[in-house]
Amino acid sequence: GVQAAGFMNTISLEAAGFTAAGFMNLAGSGKGMQAAGFANINLRQMNGVQAAGFINTATEVHSQLAGFINLGRNVRGTQFAGFINIAKEVHGTQIAGFINIADSNDYPIGIINIIRKGEKGLGITVDETSTTLLSFRSGGRVLYGILGVGANFRERKPFYALETGLGAALHISPHFRVRAEGSAIWLTKFASGNYLRSTLRVLPAVKLGDQVELFAGPTINQLTIWENTGVDLAPHYLWQTRRCGTFYGIYMGGIAGLQIHF
Repeated sequence: GVQAAGFMNTISLEAAGFTAAGFMNLAGSGKGMQAAGFANINLRQMNGVQAAGFINTATEVHSQLAGFINLGRNVRGTQFAGFINIAKEVHGTQIAGFINIADSNDYPIGIINIIRKGEKGLGITVDETSTTLLSFRSGGRVLYGILGVGANFRERKPFYALETGLGAALHISPHFRVRAEGSAIWLTKFASGNYLRSTLRVLPAVKLGDQVELFAGPTINQLTIWENTGVDLAPHYLWQTRRCGTFYGIYMGGIAGLQIHF
């Protein structure tokens, strides 16, 4: 049935139903749902859902929702964490604010995804504004995350760049795929002003052997700029406006790059 406690519930064998605690649920195994302000600890399997403010653990579980970290061995549904998910086999999706770790998972959603049977690559890209980025792409066979750093030297004082994003790969053949990516690129000189660009891009990619990949394609970009920082970097604008000292613009561009898989 239901157990509800202001601080803690402990079950030595199995909890079947709904277990709620202000701080922690500790059980041998469970069926149903566990909800805790801080932690749900299952020593064996949880045939249901765990939701906790900080951490969930179970050897086998359907779905886990945590404010910071989820630990599961065999996850049949979804892991959702504010910071990190760790699992061995994931048959559904991992969604994390920063990092996912798993032995196998084709659908991780996070900035960094360390999937042993997935893909990891380090690449360099150049776009129409001459912004050059060194980017780490990591994830499963389908979904992956993007984290990049770089610079733009078009002006006397360079811009420093940071990129985060998500991508999906459509595999056409062993040596050809199409990548669809969405990313946010932030440029700054630190002294004044900021430049934020949201980008959608479609990138046909060709693999040369097992490790080298070349890609290029068109992009559509939306800019939000404070204090005119980098307004002239774009070659042209399809639409632009200014509101309360902030510049907004949309333009078409392009990007090309090379990636090394490891």
